[in-house]
Amino acid sequence: RLYPPAILENFKAYLKICDENNILFSYALSPAMSMEYSNPAELEKLIAKYRQLQSIGVNRFGIFFDDVLPFLSTPNDRKKFKTIAEGEVYVSNKLLAALLKKDPSATLFFVPNQYWGWTPTTYMRVIRERLDPRIEVGWTGKDIVSEAISAEDAYKFKEVVGRKPAIGDNFSPLGPLVN
Repeated sequence: RLYPPAILENFKAYLKICDENNILFSYALSPAMSMEYSNPAELEKLIAKYRQLQSIGVNRFGIFFDDVLPFLSTPNDRKKFKTIAEGEVYVSNKLLAALLKKDPSATLFFVPNQYWGWTPTTYMRVIRERLDPRIEVGWTGKDIVSEAISAEDAYKFKEVVGRKPAIGDNFSPLGPLVN
């Protein structure tokens, strides 16, 4: 469902506050619980929601696939994709293409289902091989809540995923990440 005009006005006011305080605003959704990745109509609905935010000046975006069951949940998705990673990459790549078509400066970050560690799973191989290289990949370190993230940990992630991590902080409600 698209945002009504009053909600878009709230977003505009929030963007103004961010601009005045040198804060870079990013808009993100987590479609994994309700989206059928293979359904073109659902993909268009997702893109339309992001485009609403583009229309008011947002150009930084995220898509989150974390904290959901790591399997394809519909028969159509299981028919089109071999793994959940293939479905997530398909949606993310299509979303980035749509965002760039409207605004060549748009960026997208992707929070994978496997957002910690660096185990070379099939999931991570698909991300490495198929996710558009312009899309950043979120990562929280060697653990879901990492006390510290070393350069060695980040290099291990890069070896598996093929790109530098976009560090995510699961400590946010508790305080800043240090060391």
